[in-house]
Amino acid sequence: MLEKFAKSFESVCEFGAVLNFIIFGGAGAYLGYRTNMILAIVLLIIGILIAFLLNVLTFGFIAQIIEIRKSLHSIDYMLSEAKFDTDIAEIKNTVSKIEEKIAK
Repeated sequence: MLEKFAKSFESVCEFGAVLNFIIFGGAGAYLGYRTNMILAIVLLIIGILIAFLLNVLTFGFIAQIIEIRKSLHSIDYMLSEAKFDTDIAEIKNTVSKIEEKIAK
């Protein structure tokens, strides 16, 4: 289930990245073309850089949130499955046996 979600999330991220490049690059080129051709190229590059930064920040942030939630879920699961009372009792018994052997 998680792999299917990861693949669908990846396809959404790819679509969003392409859309951001088209929108910001096109907007930069259009604004520059209306005034000056050199400015069009500069604004196109700036638009693509802005789209790249937005993609990295947005999708990287979302991916980190998902990874943190997955890690927290696994930690909660391990803590719920741990038998601390049994482990502590076994440690106390072992320590008692060692103390008895040392006392003899």
